[in-house]
Amino acid sequence: MLTDPSSDGGTNRVLASCAVSPSRVINLACSSVRQMLRAGGRPGAVTAATVAPDQQSAVNLLASATVTMKAGERAGTALAQCQTESKRQRQRRGPRI
Repeated sequence: MLTDPSSDGGTNRVLASCAVSPSRVINLACSSVRQMLRAGGRPGAVTAATVAPDQQSAVNLLASATVTMKAGERAGTALAQCQTESKRQRQRRGPRI
């Protein structure tokens, strides 16, 4: 099970010990998410030097969940656009008699 490392201050300790700036961590996270989306959630397609080999299954699970969430986001956006366009078309036609 994945846990939040910041819940016990672990993230702060790691950042302090590595002298890594938070913006660099954010950039790394963004690039990892982009890599996950490009790979389509394929197991083993996304790797990170900071992830131990025994934790690769968690990265694979995260990649799959990320791709699924992005697909849901796209589907929701497409539905909203379709509904907006239908509403516009109804307004152009005027009221039905």
